Order: sequence, then structure tokens, then C-alpha cells
Amino acid sequence: MHQVSATMRSITLSWPQPEQPNGIILDYEIRYYEKEHNEFNSSMARSQTNTARIDGLRPGMVYVVQVRARTVAGYGKFSGKMCFQTLTDGKDDYKSELREQLPLIAGSAAAGVVFVVSLVAISIVCSRKRAYSKEAVYSDKLQHYSTGR
Repeated sequence: MHQVSATMRSITLSWPQPEQPNGIILDYEIRYYEKEHNEFNSSMARSQTNTARIDGLRPGMVYVVQVRARTVAGYGKFSGKMCFQTLTDGKDDYKSELREQLPLIAGSAAAGVVFVVSLVAISIVCSRKRAYSKEAVYSDKLQHYSTGR
């Protein structure tokens, strides 16, 4: 069993299907409880697939999780106990995540500024060239008419 994702109040888990199931698997039963407590205080969840999201958990807590398959013949035995933890208070996580992403944000902003400045410079150069070439054509025609040729 492995953790796909976690939030402050949920854990999403996935596990391999049994190698030799005793018939077609109808669903899975997931047993979970806080590590501080014993399995007599456990809760149950069901899943039609080999992935489940367990909601309604407490932030920053470690949970013991087991899973078993159900076929027409009945339930199989529970898997070994695995421990998974929900995320802690989101404020600290958000700050550390922002600190990690700050160089990426600053680099992207700098690249955007360089791109805009480049576009402006190119457009100014192109507009001046166009204006100069029109001026040159006009002055050539003017010289042509003034000399009488």
C-alpha cells in the first residue's frame, strides 16, 4: 500500500490487487485508526477499486491503515499495518512551499520583463526603419522632379 496524496483532513491510498484472489473482487474494506489509539477504535471505509480516499481525518496525525478484499466467498484477511500521516496546519506548509517557489516566480517575472522590453525595442527599430525608407523614397522623387529628370 502507498500514499498517493494527503491533505490536512484526508489521505488517498492505493494498493496492488491480490495475486490470487478467491474469486472476483467485489470491493475493498479499509480499516484505519489513529496510531495513538488501538484498532478497537478503528473506522471503516469501502472502495470499489484498489484506490481510496479517507476523509474526515485530523491534521498532522499518523494513521494506521489496513485493507482487505471481499469476494463472493467473503472477506480475505487484512493486509499488514501501514502508517500514513495527514498534513499539518496549512499556514506553515504554505509558507515553506512559497519559499521554495520564490526563485521560480522571480525568474519567471524577470524573463517576462526582458521579453516585453525586447518586443518594444524591436517594434521601435522596425517602425523607424519603415519611416526612414518612406522618407528616402520621397526625397528621391522630390530630387527627381526638381532636377527635371
